[in-house]
Amino acid sequence: MADTILDYAGKSQEELLVSVAGLLGKVSASEDLKQAAIVQERLKAIQTLEELMDDPSTVEKAFENHLAKNPWLINPYWNQSPRTQEEVKVVTQEFNRLYQGKDGDYRKTFIDICIYIAEEPYPIIVELKRNALTPYSRVSFNRIKDQVSDYRKAVIQGLPLGSSRPPQKKEIPAYFICPEDTGYAGEEHGIVLEEDEPELLKALNITLLSYRDLVANAKKAYRDHIRVVEEEGGLPYFEA
Repeated sequence: MADTILDYAGKSQEELLVSVAGLLGKVSASEDLKQAAIVQERLKAIQTLEELMDDPSTVEKAFENHLAKNPWLINPYWNQSPRTQEEVKVVTQEFNRLYQGKDGDYRKTFIDICIYIAEEPYPIIVELKRNALTPYSRVSFNRIKDQVSDYRKAVIQGLPLGSSRPPQKKEIPAYFICPEDTGYAGEEHGIVLEEDEPELLKALNITLLSYRDLVANAKKAYRDHIRVVEEEGGLPYFEA
């Protein structure tokens, strides 16, 4: 049965959910039930993300809310057990003032998602666009770099004054999530980047991901999670 669950090829998400439901019915120990429930919850989160992606009318706020509830879709590290809500805090539409001069003038900035992790010294910025191609979601290298730079400036300006030096901008991690129809020049994509631009962003501590990347990474993380749990004896093997 484990092989059946892990085999995504040729199976719909609905069939996978049925497989997990069957697994839940066979697991008796409370810890195993909790583990199986997590697996089911994550499968549903992946399915919901794909449904949001497939609907061109889905607004940016819907993606923002879903990823805020499931930050592991962006980076599995943020939601690993045994972290608690106190150790991982997710804030949407975080307001920061970006001061533009010594006269005190500022403009408002709203970061889509901020992730606060206990062992990380600075918040993690997550900026996203809706998956459908619109004038607003058509990002470019310079637009990504400039937008993240402004957010980082605002965050640094808002940090409490202390004896330690203020962080460099690139010390504040950032993730930028763009439409799945993003690719390199010379390919058929709605949003085009030069081949070196993702690496240039990475050098600035900006991780560029498409929604297609999120789904692929989440499915890989799910398979690895199941394999590790089974190898450690957390879930029993069942005959198909």
